[in-house]
Amino acid sequence: MNILMIGPYKPKVGGVSHVVQALAKQFSSDHNVFVVDIGDGGVRNGFGYWKDYNIDVYTERFYPVNYLYLPIQMIIQTTKRAMLLRKRADLYHTHGEFYSGIGFIDKRKPLVLTMHGYPALEQVASGRIKPNSIQFKFIMWVTKKVVQRADAVIAVDSTLENWIRTSLDCNTNKLFVVPNGVDTKKFDFNGINSTEIDRIRKNYGLKDNQKLIVCIRRFAPKNGVENVLEGFIEYLTRNKDSDAVLLLGGGGPLKSDFENKIKKHNLKNKIILEDTILHDNIPSYYNAADIILNSFTHIPFVEEFPVHSVKEALKKGRPICTSLTTVEALSMGKPVILSTVGGTYKRVDFNDFGVIVSDKNPKEISDAIEKILDNYEKAKEMGINAREYIVNNRDWAVIANKVMNVYNFAIENQTKK
Repeated sequence: MNILMIGPYKPKVGGVSHVVQALAKQFSSDHNVFVVDIGDGGVRNGFGYWKDYNIDVYTERFYPVNYLYLPIQMIIQTTKRAMLLRKRADLYHTHGEFYSGIGFIDKRKPLVLTMHGYPALEQVASGRIKPNSIQFKFIMWVTKKVVQRADAVIAVDSTLENWIRTSLDCNTNKLFVVPNGVDTKKFDFNGINSTEIDRIRKNYGLKDNQKLIVCIRRFAPKNGVENVLEGFIEYLTRNKDSDAVLLLGGGGPLKSDFENKIKKHNLKNKIILEDTILHDNIPSYYNAADIILNSFTHIPFVEEFPVHSVKEALKKGRPICTSLTTVEALSMGKPVILSTVGGTYKRVDFNDFGVIVSDKNPKEISDAIEKILDNYEKAKEMGINAREYIVNNRDWAVIANKVMNVYNFAIENQTKK
């Protein structure tokens, strides 16, 4: 099959870019894969054709414009390139509504759309646009048109699937939930050189038996990292003799607030702040950790479902367990605490794959840390069981097979002749 993927790619970082890279790499061993993206004006403001493994990549020129005009530029630039490649493609797989222009020009070939989030609602949550503004209505209109044009739509979690079905009038017959995967060989507690782990721990002055808690999330309000910080401070207040250390990695707009809070509580030796940690280095940090923490907050106007356990969240495709940072953490075989909207925490269940706590509740985070550290040998079993599930159900090879099934559905049920 000749697959033309259109969406974020290297050197861009972030969830969607990693998904496109992983799927393209998986498919390239048995299929011809072409990727079209647009430069970002940042890390690599280059453009043109280049080769990644045996994947043909076309990075289109980025023209600096006002943010509000960026979506239009994305449509125009990527569609122009896709038009030139259309004779080589059997199927289009787009990763976002503004990468999907080719689907309206060439209706003879199936279009598969992956929705990674809530385009208009996320812009409202970030403060870039206002609800019901012209920009909001435009993004919603484009999103709905693309969803209705697509021959198959992939949602990366069940909450998103529900929103696409109810808010975008998507035919349920062509709507599929396929969660994000993880490279289980890269994110493996047996795959990291012990020298690298020792280097990280010594770099922060940690003793051999000193417990390290790691949370790698950008310091932005939507990520809830401030709740992790508050929870750890509360834990130290209740456990004054504890030598545990918290490492927050990600950088971002809340960094100065975090620094002031650390200074206020005189916890400079207990809480470490790092700026952006490269994705390739994350496995080493996770392997140096004794507990991994991940936080996930609410998107306004989106209905959330109760989450009672990590097992349930994984099997039902809840957002916290389709987040790349979560599945990467669960793949490491370490005790994991997940703070999320809808989380219902009562106690630590060592038969689960981790611990779910509700968002914006530092007390529950504090309690979960305390219970895990007090029963650490039992807690390690949670991590081992979680990894086994992730290897069998969330490895990228497994996810790629599910996506290929969607491709076959789109080809067999194509409606745009």
